[in-house]
Amino acid sequence: MSKFLKLGKKSIAVILSVLMLFPFLFSGAFAANLIDEALLYPDGMVTEEKYYTVTKGVTEKYVVLNSTAKDNQIKNYIYEVDLKNEDLSIVAGYNKCDGNPTDFGMLTLPEQVNYAESNRGNHVVAAVNGGCYNTRTGEPEGLLIMDRKMLHDYAENAKDGLDSFFAILNDGTAVIRRPGDRTDDVKEAISGKYHLVENGVFLNVSDNAVHPRTAVGIKADGTVVFMVSDGRQSPDSCGMTLPQQAYTMMALGCVDVLSLDGGGSSTMITQREALSATSIRNTPCYGFARPIATSLMVCTSAKPTNEFDHLAFNEAAYFVYPLHSVSVKYAGCDENGFKANVPAGKLVVEDEAYGTLIGSTFHAKEKEGTVNLNYVVNGEVVDSVSVTITKDADSFIETGMKNYIRLIGNLIDMFLFLIKKLTSLFA
Repeated sequence: MSKFLKLGKKSIAVILSVLMLFPFLFSGAFAANLIDEALLYPDGMVTEEKYYTVTKGVTEKYVVLNSTAKDNQIKNYIYEVDLKNEDLSIVAGYNKCDGNPTDFGMLTLPEQVNYAESNRGNHVVAAVNGGCYNTRTGEPEGLLIMDRKMLHDYAENAKDGLDSFFAILNDGTAVIRRPGDRTDDVKEAISGKYHLVENGVFLNVSDNAVHPRTAVGIKADGTVVFMVSDGRQSPDSCGMTLPQQAYTMMALGCVDVLSLDGGGSSTMITQREALSATSIRNTPCYGFARPIATSLMVCTSAKPTNEFDHLAFNEAAYFVYPLHSVSVKYAGCDENGFKANVPAGKLVVEDEAYGTLIGSTFHAKEKEGTVNLNYVVNGEVVDSVSVTITKDADSFIETGMKNYIRLIGNLIDMFLFLIKKLTSLFA
């Protein structure tokens, strides 16, 4: 049995090494400087960055990291919340979000969002999974406060640095506090797993296990940052250690960071502007959103005005190879990101030396560089989006190839998990 396990591990290592090369056979690196690469963990580098608008005051980011050897790709899904926007709030969620302290249970993140909207009257535009919990009963392991009501207190064995909590105070600001700190001024709160960063200092958490991860952090200006890192999907996304998670959040500008529940629980959803519903943005490691106990949700009280303010493009910026094409789609939005009618006009290329538009498809010429596509109404530009023609653009792997690599990676990780379990049984 031990010989078989050793052989299996060696064979899998070889397969993984080969598969790790696939993304780099088809893609280059192009960064938009959404993250401070100088503050990343050692040997970490940015290979791809994108951003989207969720609503006014909420920005979504997609950041792909890797090692210099290109053998440790990690896909990260991020959104930032400007709490200075009075329309925005962050609330705790659990099960059916009905405020009943005996009604603990487990539902998927989309299900919890639906109940938060029906039972609390929230309009949720983004959410992540919350803290750890009893996987049999759904009872939270730590603090849970909802609308100033203590639904679950600390566990008796709460430890400093391991059971700190993220809270929204009565004045609307966000804090991360340690177990035993005051809660009388707290409106919403959820305990995390590890307190990683405090006042800009990494707290030397030494757990180097690699898993899918979820974190919440706070910038010096009060902006709240949520990040979900996919894992157990090598080579598509390997997962993070806790130090990697800490330094990535610091590279995003956070001075206080709390690690939440991870593994199969790690899930993020957002409702990007001009869209009518939330969608899961990351790829949960089991291929589906599993039931969880608690969550943190971003809500907006803004209402649709039906007045056109700007266009929402399906990409914040486009990248295309020379002599290739890219589809450009857009919808009209009001100032808060709700859908609005687009005024009659036309999308035009600012400089046709770079390419031409046929319908909504941009056809690039050989010339490399960046050109704007302008939406023109009555001779005036009302909005625009950039297209960069380059041989070193972001990933050009076809979707089918990406899905194939992800599937193979998931199967390998599941096999490795089974080997680990069998090894413990026969040890």
